[in-house]
Amino acid sequence: MNRFITTVTSIFLSIFLISCGANTNTEKTIKKDSIECMQASDFIVNYGKNHAEYDKKYLDEAVTVQGEVVVSESMDEDGFKVEIKGNGEDETVNCIFDKTALSKEKLPKIGDIVVIKGKCTGYMEEDMIGLKTITMVQCLIIQ
Repeated sequence: MNRFITTVTSIFLSIFLISCGANTNTEKTIKKDSIECMQASDFIVNYGKNHAEYDKKYLDEAVTVQGEVVVSESMDEDGFKVEIKGNGEDETVNCIFDKTALSKEKLPKIGDIVVIKGKCTGYMEEDMIGLKTITMVQCLIIQ
């Protein structure tokens, strides 16, 4: 019985270690060129209409979005979050910045119009409350 438990534990530990090492991307900011620049509101609407097509085109790719800042805040020790407004108050592009990529002094203010480049990690729609969100990581403020 002990041999069985040891074997099962070893298998699970191996799977865990492999999965943890699968994402070895340690970039703090996106380095590659953006494949497209678009208004945040258009990006959200079109992603929602063509989810599978947009996943193929934009998921894990560098994208540049422009729009009005509706949230601009520190995320404790992890960095900063800036949300760009979509067509409604429940539609945003969430831009996550590493603490080395942006300082609190350079954090955009609510109402500012910004252009941000980041890696798109996907679209989420919560039907019950109407929330539509695109998340981007490794972000940089272009202007």
